[in-house]
Amino acid sequence: MSISRSMEEYFKEPFIIAYFWIAGFVLIVAILIKLGNLIVDHCPVLQASDIDPSEISECLQTMNLDILNHLNRLEEDGPVNICKLSGFHDCDRNIRGIVAALAEHVKRCFKDVTISKRDVFISLYLLEEGVLNYLCHHDYKRDWVKSKRIPIDSPEFAQYESVKCIKSGNSTCYLLSKNGYAKGNSKRHKTIKQYLGCKLESNGFIYGFLTVEFHNESVFTDELQMQEFMENNIFPYKTLIEYQFLKKQFFGSFSDFENNWRTA
Repeated sequence: MSISRSMEEYFKEPFIIAYFWIAGFVLIVAILIKLGNLIVDHCPVLQASDIDPSEISECLQTMNLDILNHLNRLEEDGPVNICKLSGFHDCDRNIRGIVAALAEHVKRCFKDVTISKRDVFISLYLLEEGVLNYLCHHDYKRDWVKSKRIPIDSPEFAQYESVKCIKSGNSTCYLLSKNGYAKGNSKRHKTIKQYLGCKLESNGFIYGFLTVEFHNESVFTDELQMQEFMENNIFPYKTLIEYQFLKKQFFGSFSDFENNWRTA
């Protein structure tokens, strides 16, 4: 009994009571920190938000007006020379508008960090006879395009992500870190953080390549996030660009219609 009583008195000492309170508090704080780390790992701060792609509606409206313009020209010109139908379609202008709309959409996707126009760089190349030829980029005011002609079989460009993706069976490519980014342009390499790219293709035919680069800020924590962002936010605009190429190909098929018709 004397031992039990002494232990009871021991645990009633102010110092021991304070020690248990502090130890309990530290334990609770450690648990909360651990939970916080787990939440951040699975729900990172710089996570892309699902937002209304209002720019897509504007692109679709532009395309509708484009079709309306075609119809008006058909009515005004009287008998139509079918061989000149390809002149009705301003493919390059429409694609530049879609790329600009994509850039605005990407900047609005990240609510937890300010993404300025200088943090997003988008470029688009056409694949013509084994060469990626530059078409446009955004922001167009930045002189960040050094290689405007990229032969895909040239050793000089073998490490370019676009070239590697074109020559592979993959439709997309991702770089979570700049460490693997080819130093094709020293200006962009200084600030680039992450890179996404995708083929522009339809029915097995590759029209070109689209890249989206993030500068100054890393906005993804793993490649899975990059893939989901590509599928949810880039692919709708990719489809709009591919539509422009299909339309150009369709109109272009009439350029030698008379000769083909006589041959048939």
